[in-house]
Amino acid sequence: MFTLKFNFLILAIFLSVIVCFASGDEISQPGGTVDIDKLNEYLRLHGAKWTATENKFSAMTPEERRHRLGLILPERPLPFSRMMREEKSSLAFPSHFDWRDVNGNDFTTPIRSQGDCGSCWAFAVIGVAEAMINVAENDPDIDVNLSEQYLVSSCCPYGDCDGGYTYYTFEFLQSTGVPDEGCYPYEASNSPCSDRCSDWYGHLRSFGAPFWLPSGASVNTIKSALEDGPVVMCMEVFTDFFYYFGGIYEHIWGSFEGWHAVALVGWDDDDSCWICKNSWGTWWGEGGWFRIKWWQCSTHDWISGIEYIPLSVDVGTDTTIFLDTPAILSASAFGGSPDLSDTDGYYAVWHPGTYVEDSTSMNTVAHPIRLTTYSAEISDLNTTKWDFKQINVVVPISVSSEYGAPYPTDDEILTVGEPVECYVDSLIEIGPDRYAHCCGFNVSGPDSMCGDSSRFTLTPTGYDTIVWLWEEILSVKNASVSDNLYLKISPNPCNPMAKINLYIPQASDVSISVKSITGRTIAKILDTHLPAGEYEYYWDGVDLYGKDAPAGTYFAVIYVNGKRIMGKITLVK
Repeated sequence: MFTLKFNFLILAIFLSVIVCFASGDEISQPGGTVDIDKLNEYLRLHGAKWTATENKFSAMTPEERRHRLGLILPERPLPFSRMMREEKSSLAFPSHFDWRDVNGNDFTTPIRSQGDCGSCWAFAVIGVAEAMINVAENDPDIDVNLSEQYLVSSCCPYGDCDGGYTYYTFEFLQSTGVPDEGCYPYEASNSPCSDRCSDWYGHLRSFGAPFWLPSGASVNTIKSALEDGPVVMCMEVFTDFFYYFGGIYEHIWGSFEGWHAVALVGWDDDDSCWICKNSWGTWWGEGGWFRIKWWQCSTHDWISGIEYIPLSVDVGTDTTIFLDTPAILSASAFGGSPDLSDTDGYYAVWHPGTYVEDSTSMNTVAHPIRLTTYSAEISDLNTTKWDFKQINVVVPISVSSEYGAPYPTDDEILTVGEPVECYVDSLIEIGPDRYAHCCGFNVSGPDSMCGDSSRFTLTPTGYDTIVWLWEEILSVKNASVSDNLYLKISPNPCNPMAKINLYIPQASDVSISVKSITGRTIAKILDTHLPAGEYEYYWDGVDLYGKDAPAGTYFAVIYVNGKRIMGKITLVK
């Protein structure tokens, strides 16, 4: 009987210890400290998937701990609240997503500490805004460091170290903007707006419209918002959260301490949790990060975010211009965060740099002489982007001819650098025994393009515009008389000797040469001063180099005191 009573007594004592421990009464120590070993044992008994640890909060009073919170909830209904998009099936999402690791890239910015200031709301908003720039620009390395202190100071009417609002602060970012950390470094205290940098207006980053998810948003609704970038998540904080070390947090022990704002960056379906960025420094949690179970601590009720429109650059379509016609290069930019203190808003530079006339202007004038690709390099406060424009330069080929033109045709447009075949320095038959002489000239001055062939390849290279000049040659017959000049060629055809009979009515400077149909000089017969009279000369069918000329059509070209007469010679073999 005694043994039975003793056993009951032991069981009662054991159960009372279990009940006492299960209530968690022994976890809280005098002065508000926490027995971490007992807390971890309590978490284990309740099946928690996270662990606690000693940290800087262990030495703080409850009031000091609550200074690390600071979120103020707005009164419902919220203005302009909306959903990001239609809710999708859970099958439309990956089982795991984290903006810290998207194809190996981290689009978030570093963990920071709010210190002894109830500015979690400012750090959550800034953490999301910084990441949204990286995400929208698809550049994880921009990592602009924006100023939380600017929001905590009197510059922003929506909070200070005694707490603040998240959604209304996002509205402030849309309407007013926020500068970088260098303009107003963090002080963890209430401060006047006048302490910001003197050129603060040129440091302001601008953002798009804020949005608010509905209260009690589903997991898939939140995932849809997260696909576009991190968002701000508001949560209830209980005592045990201060000592979180790692794992999937859920509230197990402790009383309500206050409201807190963090940045939500991802999810994990396997653990049914959200991945979040805190603002208590890297010494807390998982290097400053934590994971929290879905639906815990009212996390689905107060989620907000902001849009960021990336910088877009446009220089228009490719252009074709005439040589000597300046090209007006016009650029435009949209989105991003232009410098609000600058008239143009963006900083623009055109390349090639030799044609940039005003590096701060979006427009310039180019004078290319060949096909050239220009690029506009346009910057805002966060990033630099380029767009390219190709200028195709063409030259007009002008033809002056009473009898029609060889290729190229009259007023044809040729692209600089594009080879074409042309006739030059040729004798073109325009009728029975009538010819015209065509010679190419460069616009910079006479540049005869005589040659063995009546064709050549022209490659316009810019200012080498070819102008085709024509002159009609006197009618060609076996005898030609002008001002009592007399010319006779016999026999014609000849093989190979041709006799040239010439009568000069007065003393004159006389030259006689034989030219091919392309205008090339074949032989020189005479170049002297002769008194009036009749003369006889011979061409033996030999060229300037002592070689027999091939059979074909040739011309005896005779100048008498600058007047030219010609006679046709047909050489046969």
